[in-house]
Amino acid sequence: MASQFPLVNVSPNNPVFDLPIYVARDEGLFAKAGIDVRFQAKYSERAASNVHWAGYLAEIHSGLAELAAARNDPAAARAAWTAARDQLEPLAKAGRLAAQRKPLLDRARAGR
Repeated sequence: MASQFPLVNVSPNNPVFDLPIYVARDEGLFAKAGIDVRFQAKYSERAASNVHWAGYLAEIHSGLAELAAARNDPAAARAAWTAARDQLEPLAKAGRLAAQRKPLLDRARAGR
């Protein structure tokens, strides 16, 4: 839909940091200032290329694996380690795995 105001495209950040933009948009502050602000892409589309996101998810899965092992549930532990490995392997193959994540990938590969 065409706007009567100049268009300003912004890139999505972590949703917490975009909150002021959402509030300003929803409260009509941009329209009052005479600009039309739109996000270039959805956060979900951008997050897929964020190498940190995969690392965070792998950390969560490794914690779940350790909890499963502590409650003597080897099937759940294996599944969580597999999920951690699946998050990190593509980064390692692409040469984008951060050095501090390498030990986590090694643990995920070993399933321990």
